[in-house]
Amino acid sequence: MKVTANIATQKARVASLMKTVSSIAPQVDEVRIYYTECGCDYKWTKRFPNVKIHKGKDIGSAAKFHWANRRNEYYFTCDDDLIYPPDYVQKTLEKLQKHGGYVSYHGRKLKGTGRNYYSGHKFFHCLRSVSLDGAIDIPGTGVGCFNTNDFRVDGVDNTDWRNMDDVAVGYLLAKQGLDVTVLSHADGWIKEVPNSQEVSIYRAESKHPIRQNKLADEVYKLKYMSPKVSVIIPYKVDRGWLDKAIKSVQEQTYTGEIELILSQSEANASINFNNGLKEATGEYIRFLCDDDILPHNSIADSVRDIQGYDVLHGWACNFYGDGSRNIHKAKDVTFQSLLKTNGIHGGTLFFHKSVFKYGNFNEQITTGEEFEFNLRLLREGVRYGTSSSILYHYRRHSRQKSTGVNVDMPERVRQINQIRTWYRENRSGNFQLQSA
Repeated sequence: MKVTANIATQKARVASLMKTVSSIAPQVDEVRIYYTECGCDYKWTKRFPNVKIHKGKDIGSAAKFHWANRRNEYYFTCDDDLIYPPDYVQKTLEKLQKHGGYVSYHGRKLKGTGRNYYSGHKFFHCLRSVSLDGAIDIPGTGVGCFNTNDFRVDGVDNTDWRNMDDVAVGYLLAKQGLDVTVLSHADGWIKEVPNSQEVSIYRAESKHPIRQNKLADEVYKLKYMSPKVSVIIPYKVDRGWLDKAIKSVQEQTYTGEIELILSQSEANASINFNNGLKEATGEYIRFLCDDDILPHNSIADSVRDIQGYDVLHGWACNFYGDGSRNIHKAKDVTFQSLLKTNGIHGGTLFFHKSVFKYGNFNEQITTGEEFEFNLRLLREGVRYGTSSSILYHYRRHSRQKSTGVNVDMPERVRQINQIRTWYRENRSGNFQLQSA
């Protein structure tokens, strides 16, 4: 694993940056410095053969994450006004291997929503002592580290998050269900370069932290206000696996409330699902076939990955009676792509309750009901997200509703073709199945 130190800087900080680099460069394989301004003198960096300079557009302090999507790295994020002790990297890596996630010597433990980001939460400072390692919610990215194989950094350089990368990273960590740990250290172990605070993000942002307050509230909601999820199992008869389906819901790792609804009648799957939907009180809805299984992390991963979207789909594992398996890999979908090829594994679907304002499953349809529903939602502009987690275990057997030995395949093909033709012609209103 490569060890890197990554720094964002500006012209006014070059003098302090020299001291920062002198302290951290001997401890890592490579130091990367991202700057945006012309006229900066970086000839002094030639003293350090492992220092690389990158000039790019101005994305503020988030530029320290510019290289974070590279794999197989221990990625240190550093500030250009700090002096790091000689054993900083060694001790931090030992703690990262112990705790995982994101470790830092600075950060905040959130106390609730509606608070001032800077003054309304418990605060740990990198320049002052912290007696014990402990769980926090927002890391200080100037003294942080993570494994790039574990933490996916996407969006922190968004202009809406400019100069608030600490809370933005906390948000991404919360979405991915990763731990944040503040590390114990002595007072003065990390030092500040004298007279380096004339230009300070804290001074600029702390007066009116409206953006930070809002995003910190989202972090708190993600971590401590887990939404209720309703799981509906629609079925006609127990084909022998219902108990396993129920057990897979009961054994979920999700910490929020899960409402299990068994919706049974002689009617088709759409009617049984819709009947279950009438009883559902969760913020999120998913269905589970009576012959299938949810992986233990399915609901937790779905709640995490659906944030910012209205519907989520993901990877699925198809498993067979002989013990063999294969994986369905999910790809991003659009209305047009779904018209060409149904790339959504229906079992992985996870809905926010608001999407049912566009109607429920079409009760005329006896096959491909989720395909029609997805096309309807995408036509309306509903936002679909894609998860790279395995969200569903799909049992392949001879009595399946869609491909079993007793399925009327010509009728299935006829219904699917009618659905595709209806939406390809962009007809308004609800799909109407025509008789054979």
